[in-house]
Amino acid sequence: KRMRAQHVLFAVDACYSGYAIFQTKKLLNPELVTDLTSRPAVQVITAGRAGEVAQEREGNGLFTRVLLKGLQGSADRRGWGWLSLEHLGEYVRDRVYAESGRQQYPQFGNLSGDGQFVFLLPTEKPAFDLVKERARLAEERRKLEVEKAGLERERLAAEKARIDAERKRLEAERRRIEEEKRRLAALKKDVGAGSRPRPSPRESERPRVAVGPGIPHRIGSGLETMILVPAGSFIRGSNDGSSDERPRRRVYLDAFYMDKYPVTNARFRRFGKPKRDYGSKFNGTRQPVVGVTWFQARDYCKSVGKHLPTEAQWEKAARGGDGRKYPWGNAWDGSKVIWDKNSGGKTHPVDRDYNTHRSPYGAVDMSGNVYEWVSDWHGKGYYRNAPNRNPEGPASGRGRVVRGGPWSANNPSWFRTAFRNRAGRDYRNFHLGFRCAKAS
Repeated sequence: KRMRAQHVLFAVDACYSGYAIFQTKKLLNPELVTDLTSRPAVQVITAGRAGEVAQEREGNGLFTRVLLKGLQGSADRRGWGWLSLEHLGEYVRDRVYAESGRQQYPQFGNLSGDGQFVFLLPTEKPAFDLVKERARLAEERRKLEVEKAGLERERLAAEKARIDAERKRLEAERRRIEEEKRRLAALKKDVGAGSRPRPSPRESERPRVAVGPGIPHRIGSGLETMILVPAGSFIRGSNDGSSDERPRRRVYLDAFYMDKYPVTNARFRRFGKPKRDYGSKFNGTRQPVVGVTWFQARDYCKSVGKHLPTEAQWEKAARGGDGRKYPWGNAWDGSKVIWDKNSGGKTHPVDRDYNTHRSPYGAVDMSGNVYEWVSDWHGKGYYRNAPNRNPEGPASGRGRVVRGGPWSANNPSWFRTAFRNRAGRDYRNFHLGFRCAKAS
């Protein structure tokens, strides 16, 4: 009497698989890989990341023991009697990460398509009460609609407050301009009468900014500063990394501005709340915002007159025009980045004065602290056929691209400026944030 499954679950037990199963097809029979990746949905839970040791407890793999325990009901923290892959993945990730002493970090997520696996937990009641389930779902839908309406009201109130503040700023600016016009008119009158005007103290003390002709090198101030990435070509990709980074080639980009820092919690809260709050280790005002989906990152940038950077814009802002391997140069230096060896299991303030670096244009934390969303779909072979001027990514793909290594990674390769990863647009985690870009 239960609903028929719409998808097929493949459980692959291997010494190491990870996301590499879809990049190195030699690991499995080609026909099986083709069958796997052509299904309506492909979802993965892995025991850990590349290079990690899969620990054992009491004669069994730690990951396997936690996974089976979750399927037996421990992962059902809501008491619903069923689990989605996301519920199971969160439980497995948190338990394995804690029980392994933060040495083993499982991953999970959608790799393609839409859909969800649902695991029905053991129950003493063989019958499935469809009427009650429909009533429960209807009540859940009603609560979600109420919550959605409340969030929309909060967003509109915040937007109104922002507009009112901007109106006041513009009015003050208008008054200042009118006052300046009157002052200049008085000076002109004095000059016409033969007197020699002297600059006011404020005018004589004003610093001169030597940026040359054209647009300024930076705009904004404080944690909202944006740095200029000038027009020109840069070296994109790598011939030494995974296949989706190849080939290494020159690409031309028009000039643009990039946020100097990742968007912080304080900046994001003017717009709304992250999809998930991970607690005091991650929600400090000067820490980068995490727990946001790709949609939230895109909408925030739009709300402040900016946009999510393209993958090409992000990479140029990180490595400059000389094709450097890391934002600071070509040699790995773990003292310049927030990663698994020094993060203490949390994000760090973006304007700190320790374990930091700047890209050739002055952008901070382009590697380390958090992964960052960009606007592009992920296309495995896109680099080979992409345009060589202002590429914007493929028209579709398997998830959106994320760049820069996170605080939880322990492999220096993940902090290279050419390293690419991907995630579903609804994915959010405690190591994934973003920054914005803007046309010059």
